[in-house]
Amino acid sequence: MTASLNGARALAVSLDVEPEPGTEQHGDTAVAVAATLSDRLAAMPAGTVLNLNVPNRAEVGTPRRAGPPSSSRASCRRAATHGSWPRATRQ
Repeated sequence: MTASLNGARALAVSLDVEPEPGTEQHGDTAVAVAATLSDRLAAMPAGTVLNLNVPNRAEVGTPRRAGPPSSSRASCRRAATHGSWPRATRQ
């Protein structure tokens, strides 16, 4: 969010790893998938922030777009503009 509020583009990358001892971590997969998004992110408007969640596997498919319902997206945009976050609600 800091990048967005300052007009920069950003990419946050998370690797979904089970917290069990001995679980192999495929960080190289996360790096490879993130690298495929660099050109797309550079072409997006200033202030764009992408969140990439990568499964902990040796190989994964092409990233696909996911997101909150449009009402939540509007709430996040409003919060970023006005400096306060909406309370989480259950629906």
